[in-house]
Amino acid sequence: MKGVGTAVRDAGGQVPAALAAARRSTDQALLMLRSSSTESLWLGAVFAAGAGSGLLMSRAPRLLTALAFVLALVFGGMVQGRGDRP
Repeated sequence: MKGVGTAVRDAGGQVPAALAAARRSTDQALLMLRSSSTESLWLGAVFAAGAGSGLLMSRAPRLLTALAFVLALVFGGMVQGRGDRP
């Protein structure tokens, strides 16, 4: 049976690989957002805002509600950053 110290060292050794994988996933997601059409981003923003509103009205957990609204802000921010309208 491993000791606590050994388990902590093993887990600590995996942190750099986990951070690198998270960074790659984030970069891929940002690339996909940047290559999406403006209409797709508008649709995503409207859908996420609607989902967030529905979660808010149904008294869903705050974390889920906040995540939906954060997605709406991300999609809307990408559209506003482009400076064009559908």
